[in-house]
Amino acid sequence: MNIHGFACVRQVFDVVKPNTETLRVQFSFIRNGEWIYTFSALSRAASYGRYAPEFGRIVGSFQELRDPARLNRQPRRLKLVRADGTQSLQQLFERAGMNKDLWPSFAVMNGLGQEAVPPKGQLIKTVR
Repeated sequence: MNIHGFACVRQVFDVVKPNTETLRVQFSFIRNGEWIYTFSALSRAASYGRYAPEFGRIVGSFQELRDPARLNRQPRRLKLVRADGTQSLQQLFERAGMNKDLWPSFAVMNGLGQEAVPPKGQLIKTVR
């Protein structure tokens, strides 16, 4: 099988366990140079036919990434800041220059609500 010029192997297996419903898993392996990308999909065997076209569409959408804006991206770096005991998590995020879209997920990573005021000296995860 070939997907946009890349060699692809697709295998489908049934996972049978006594006293449970049979599951069906599909593995697709796409080779791009030295890299092999693996896609896996899982459903109940009885309903696999409903999902198989979507699984195939997802694997079939694989293409080589050529967009320079995406290829030349640099990773975001986590930065730890010490709370002063007076500022809320939102204020700390704002001071760190974080994008507001990231605040809810970073509040969860810090184990606090956005309005919470972390105790003085607590290390807070931010991103730069």
